Amino acid sequence: MLKKLVAALCILLPSNITCLLYRLCGYRIGYNTKLPPLSYVYAAKMRLGNDVDIRPFVYINVGELKIGSNTIISNGVQVKGEKAFAAGDNCFFGPHSLVHCEENVTFGFYSGIGPRTTIYTHGSFLPTTLGYPAKFAPVTVEDFVWIAMNVSLLAGTHIESHCIINPCVIVGSKVKSYTMLQLSAQSFQSLDLEKLLRFSKKDPQDLLEKMITGFCESGNISHELDTAKRECRLVTGQTLKYDPETYCFDLLSSSGKNTNFNLKKFEVDYHESDLVENLLFYLRRKWGLTLRRKY
Repeated sequence: MLKKLVAALCILLPSNITCLLYRLCGYRIGYNTKLPPLSYVYAAKMRLGNDVDIRPFVYINVGELKIGSNTIISNGVQVKGEKAFAAGDNCFFGPHSLVHCEENVTFGFYSGIGPRTTIYTHGSFLPTTLGYPAKFAPVTVEDFVWIAMNVSLLAGTHIESHCIINPCVIVGSKVKSYTMLQLSAQSFQSLDLEKLLRFSKKDPQDLLEKMITGFCESGNISHELDTAKRECRLVTGQTLKYDPETYCFDLLSSSGKNTNFNLKKFEVDYHESDLVENLLFYLRRKWGLTLRRKY
């Protein structure tokens, strides 16, 4: 909490005072690094090399931040998420780029991205219960890679050293060293999404169990899953009971109050519970399930 307060305060302070306060917070800040006013830079763990140049109107909020020496973070860049963002020496991040760190994002030596480039380590919005995919995977960019403007890097991208990615390309897999990628009309193709959804639907019981145990693990909640009774007992005293036939699960509190999650109708009972809010956030981010409240 103290580090977040310092980061918020430093939005209005000159770079030299910001660097001093960050060092007092235990961050490792190199020589001649610039942390200017009108930028917000926060991480639980932070290490910035020498001559790092973070420009105004930058927003960084990640679990762990490592930026190598002589790296430039241009105006309007956003880097956010729960995991780590790491960049080697001599990197460049162009204006108004977006990096989302639901999983780790790593850049090697002398690599960079052009303006308005987007990097996502997750892909989930539509409900996985209907067969839509949800993918979470780190993004890795090795040494001497240039990624031009308006490129999108999707979850699981791994670009090996000595590559050039020209404008407007979408990358979602491994790119071998010494490759140049560019957009061409011949590269467009259409997919039968209906057939894809039909074949990608998961077993409801297995899916519900993965959702419940994944939520508990993400929140460090001790739990005991009983597949025979189709319930998961939480150390907090609550129980999650699930029904694969109706695609529903219920959160039962020790006081007897029941909160129903209907994944078929995309609805949840009205509630005033932090645990329910955390579960709804988890379902939306990890499984593409946005549930409406029933009042």
